[in-house]
Amino acid sequence: MKRYLYIAENHFSYKPSDREYLLKILRSCFRAANIRIAIKHIEIEIWDPDIPVVILTIKSLIGDIILWRSLEEEPTSILEEDRLDILKKFIDLFNSERFWEAHGVLETAWRSSGERVLQGLILVAASFVKIQEGRIREFEILANKALKLLDGVSRYICIDINRIREDLRKAMETLTPFKITCEE
Repeated sequence: MKRYLYIAENHFSYKPSDREYLLKILRSCFRAANIRIAIKHIEIEIWDPDIPVVILTIKSLIGDIILWRSLEEEPTSILEEDRLDILKKFIDLFNSERFWEAHGVLETAWRSSGERVLQGLILVAASFVKIQEGRIREFEILANKALKLLDGVSRYICIDINRIREDLRKAMETLTPFKITCEE
């Protein structure tokens, strides 16, 4: 069974609180595994899609499709020199509120290195996934775990970890995402 990710513009200004309603409608049309609702887009995971049905349904219920891709397995290891490129991709996805994909980008690097800071950054992104799913309590739990993992680290390659911790604490009060920068 193949799984795909579709990202569509959020034309109707759905909010995370609309997630269950929208997921129920989508599941009546095709095999939707999960959805995440951001301000400007909605991410939809689909198993074995009937492409014409998926496209028509998404366009009519959500908005224009921005992109879609297969969610096949990623590589199991990375080279040390690829770390900066991976971090930049993580930052780009994170800043576009594509938190689930951002989290996935760092998974391989973390699994091959076991670095605590990478696990912390993964949890930062994963915590915002929970906001997009309307699960605020889970957001708080993951955000607190991320803060613990990032404790004692001031910088990781090009990322100011002190600023991430500060921004994440603010986000826990406001429930709004922040931006990450890469300063080489």
